[in-house]
Amino acid sequence: MSDTGKGWRYKEKLATYCEGLIPYEESAVFTGLNTESGLARDEHQRFSDSRFYSCRVSDMTMTIGLIADDAVNSRQDEFEMLDTLHSSASDTPPKPLDGGWQGYTDLHNTGVVLPCKNRPASVVVSIAGDESHENPREAREVGELAVATARNASVHWSCKTNFGGRIPSISGPTTEKYPSSAMGTCKGIHITGHESLYIDWIKESKASDTTPLEICTFGEFGANSEPVHAGSCIRPLRPAIAVRD
Repeated sequence: MSDTGKGWRYKEKLATYCEGLIPYEESAVFTGLNTESGLARDEHQRFSDSRFYSCRVSDMTMTIGLIADDAVNSRQDEFEMLDTLHSSASDTPPKPLDGGWQGYTDLHNTGVVLPCKNRPASVVVSIAGDESHENPREAREVGELAVATARNASVHWSCKTNFGGRIPSISGPTTEKYPSSAMGTCKGIHITGHESLYIDWIKESKASDTTPLEICTFGEFGANSEPVHAGSCIRPLRPAIAVRD
């Protein structure tokens, strides 16, 4: 039961867990080298030419996939991998991971996209967390887990791509501001006529060429100054898809 014993047992399980794509150091931060509760679920699925793995690392669900470009363009109903790049559970719009990576974090969910240079496909890693990780320090650690996993996956699928470096510090939650103060994603949404009468506040992602997901949230306040309505604009980086609710 020594730390040395826990270490080699953990490394031994990682060799076959989630196709060996989960990195040792970055995952051990969350699992504490526990192979039972820390590495508790391992699944493999495939849709057409795209395939992905889904597994648990501590209390987070990781999805790791190779997505063909034509599968993304078709957006068939049965294709679910791209849908893991979402941000519906967080009140903070996605922020760029920076550090030279195409990735985002909303302090709850994290995603990384690595377009392949040698094939029409991209490696995608998404991590769905919970409120226990909604702080800048842990969001950065989750980001490091995501990019290290993406690096392993690109080697696994022979995807030649560009890697970044260490992820810099991540800022805290985004606060509401006046619509006239839009400087990021919300600046590109044209609100005209009667729509402007019902929009009291916005939350937006920072405009960035390296963020695979950007969201503009806008809403109004009720009698108790509580948000009662919000809409969003979502833009995955490759290929560009815009959705307005």
